[in-house]
Amino acid sequence: MIAAIRYQLNKIVSTENEKNWYVPELFFRNTMPILPSELQMVAPPPTADKNYNCFLFMLGLHENASVINKTGGFIYSFFIEHLIACGELIEAQQMQEGTLVLYKNLSQNENEFTHGGILQADGSVISKWSWGPLLIHKMFAVPLAYGDTVLYYDPISKEQALHLLEKYHALL
Repeated sequence: MIAAIRYQLNKIVSTENEKNWYVPELFFRNTMPILPSELQMVAPPPTADKNYNCFLFMLGLHENASVINKTGGFIYSFFIEHLIACGELIEAQQMQEGTLVLYKNLSQNENEFTHGGILQADGSVISKWSWGPLLIHKMFAVPLAYGDTVLYYDPISKEQALHLLEKYHALL
């Protein structure tokens, strides 16, 4: 069942369908009707000037207009990788609500994170899918392209995330 959903999500989120994914009116007209019922939409795709990716959401910086402007709404895997390499993000010893969830597709690139989200109390994940909607989903109810490897890290505060963004701004 999950494999079929993942395959379907791969098509929905693909580059050939990208405008239907991130342009709000096209999302509601063309994508929302075919979105698997296993996914719960928390928020639709924001307008282009307020949009952000999964890593900004995961770090709690998605509502900071200054950060959105400075980053263009994107921080990339290498920023997260750097935070881990220098010990700013610590691998979680136990999973709990708020734990950071990072996905890898080892068959594509073993060093790069493809997606990130936040663990919910019930074991589901809330995450922002590229420039698309904010969704709650089961751990592996994600596009196949996100991969099958999941790593968990202790959460950090918005203030700490903002400090790290400023500290390592040269990586942006």
